[in-house]
Amino acid sequence: MTTGDRWCLCALRWKEAWQAGWAPLVVLESCEESAPEIVPLEVLKMYATTSE
Repeated sequence: MTTGDRWCLCALRWKEAWQAGWAPLVVLESCEESAPEIVPLEVLKMYATTSE
């Protein structure tokens, strides 16, 4: 894995990583519409990065 790599991670696994203190950054534009049903949108925004 190198800097700039992008990975798809399901919301449940991301939530587990967040709760363990290891959540990766997310590209909000790439998130499934239902992700905020699992992880609060405010939390996702705290870990947001751009898609560039």
